[in-house]
Amino acid sequence: QLFTLPSFDNLQNLQTIIADNNNISGALDGISFPPNLIYLDLSNNAISSVPSSSFSAVPSSASLHIDLAENQIDSLPVELCDKGKWNDGNVGKFGCNGLLCGKGHYSKYGRQTSDSYCDPCNSVSSFLFLGATTCANPIALKGSNSMPAGTVSFLVIMSIILSAMLFMIIVGIRRQKQRKEAERVFLAPTRQYRDRPQFEDNEII
Repeated sequence: QLFTLPSFDNLQNLQTIIADNNNISGALDGISFPPNLIYLDLSNNAISSVPSSSFSAVPSSASLHIDLAENQIDSLPVELCDKGKWNDGNVGKFGCNGLLCGKGHYSKYGRQTSDSYCDPCNSVSSFLFLGATTCANPIALKGSNSMPAGTVSFLVIMSIILSAMLFMIIVGIRRQKQRKEAERVFLAPTRQYRDRPQFEDNEII
């Protein structure tokens, strides 16, 4: 069991650090992760803060996978939320949620991904720290899952198409009625003319 992280100063080529489910606590002040790091798992510890200076050696263009879920982190440096390529680009898409779900929210990864959203949670414990992976009292309806963004977009598009089709049908019916009304108005004098009595040419009226 680890209680602190070791120094990585002499491990500049290190690419993977897995230290989940330990007893690492407190802030990571003084820790500098190596520049070639591509995978970092510090989940399920008691870490209280992760300063941006710990990643100063990691290039901004790096595609780092980082898992900080289920710690005691109550805030994240803004600089880390700007790392657009981290976590498969989810930090670029979802900001800080791509690193850790906010307080009062949870997901199975403790962060937001394209297939796992940060859902609201009504449990007191979820309001204490970032990155909850479970919720004893979820606000979402029982048995309902968050709908994928693609499904929502499809339903919206179909609703628009159906609304447009219904509008066209209504307009067509109205035009057909107007056309029939116009035909009745046009034919009415003709019927009146045909109903008039016919006279012979030599008959005086």
